[in-house]
Amino acid sequence: MKTFKSDGTGFLSDILRAVYYAVGNNANVINMSFDTQTNSRELRKALNYANQNNIISVASAGNEGQSAPPLTVYPAEWQNDVMGVASTSNQDTRSSFSNYGNAIVWVAAPGEAIVTTYPFGTYAAGSGTSFSAPFVSGGSALLLSRQANANQSLAGRAMAHAQPVGPQMGNGRLDLVQALRAFGAGAPSDLPPTGSIDSPSGDVTILAGQSVFFSGSGIDPDGKITAYSWSFPGGEPGSSNVATPGNVTYSTPGTFVATFTVTDDAGLIDPNPKTRTITVLPVPCLILCNPL
Repeated sequence: MKTFKSDGTGFLSDILRAVYYAVGNNANVINMSFDTQTNSRELRKALNYANQNNIISVASAGNEGQSAPPLTVYPAEWQNDVMGVASTSNQDTRSSFSNYGNAIVWVAAPGEAIVTTYPFGTYAAGSGTSFSAPFVSGGSALLLSRQANANQSLAGRAMAHAQPVGPQMGNGRLDLVQALRAFGAGAPSDLPPTGSIDSPSGDVTILAGQSVFFSGSGIDPDGKITAYSWSFPGGEPGSSNVATPGNVTYSTPGTFVATFTVTDDAGLIDPNPKTRTITVLPVPCLILCNPL
């Protein structure tokens, strides 16, 4: 879907409309050959919505040649919802222009002198992580041809079976043979489950004494989820061993990180527990708090 103008510029609102249009029209894979260093709550919400609708999302890691952290790159940084893709050379090394860092790179793929379509009905060679991401998107479509109900989590785990290309390059350079072998004829049987925090949809800020509603879910490709585990430092939950513990009250000001982990019937545990940061502010004084 066209979200950028011919000069390469575009608006976040157009990208958001495209994501929701893709979901509404039964897309299977969303390729995003762009990156931004500006965090957008609405874009993250849209991609989380796509994930919940079993759409696989892929994005470029960017071309600044910098490391993350300290660099931040969106949407590649949201690894629960997106596979970020770095660029490699013909020598199977990181491209000098490619951003790197496991915080934004899930896998890498060729991104130098890639022959592609060009205006006026011609072809040209281009370089950049924008050319790397479609390799992973196409690979994801190939996985879908093996298992039609594959989602972001399953595709990401299969793609993680890649060729090492040095540090800070995620799981390595895309290897479709390994990815398909990991996928097998159906769902992988040796992969752990994955959980997701469905509410709240992002980090939250509240006043002391207020509550946050928590709910989560889990999927297991070859069995079922048998255990849910929440950790609420500083919080007072009604329960912490169910998918939806409900309201958790935070009475003391501070910054707390809630963590959610799932376990399947084979005893495997989600290797990437999901988190939400809760910032609790003191209740402001509406009257003179310390009278003489």
